[in-house]
Amino acid sequence: IERINFGEEKEDKGFCLVNIGKGKTSYEFIPVPARRFITIDSVIPQGEDPTNTLLHEIESHDLSDAIVRIFYTMPAEGVDSLDFNKINSALGEAFLVATIAEKTKPIERTRRAEVSEDLGMLDALDKYIQSNPELVPLTDELKTRAQKLEQELENEDMKGG
Repeated sequence: IERINFGEEKEDKGFCLVNIGKGKTSYEFIPVPARRFITIDSVIPQGEDPTNTLLHEIESHDLSDAIVRIFYTMPAEGVDSLDFNKINSALGEAFLVATIAEKTKPIERTRRAEVSEDLGMLDALDKYIQSNPELVPLTDELKTRAQKLEQELENEDMKGG
């Protein structure tokens, strides 16, 4: 009895021995040896050598005769420095290397500021600034300029033009 995929990685493999008698039924789970499936999931911090980090992770597992997959997450600028020859060499004891793949981080989308017509101009501007962190240092200047523009528009409306 063998494992068939990584979904069974942590399950014991075996069979049930069932004894059926008059008025009494019993069963016993009998584990059997099965090829191990091992997932190595590594997060490589910025500034660390990605190859050495993965090699250290690999060395911390007994991979002999196992089916192995490796997932890693790392800063984009370090991907080119991975030495796959060294990594594959370190996986030599494994029965099979199913995959070595980078996990991608989902793109974080900035939520649009919820602005309605009921908000005043300065409140709407404040919500917009708060939803765009790069504008926060410019808050005072942006509000001052917005107030000047609003005043100019009001003055033009009063003049009729």
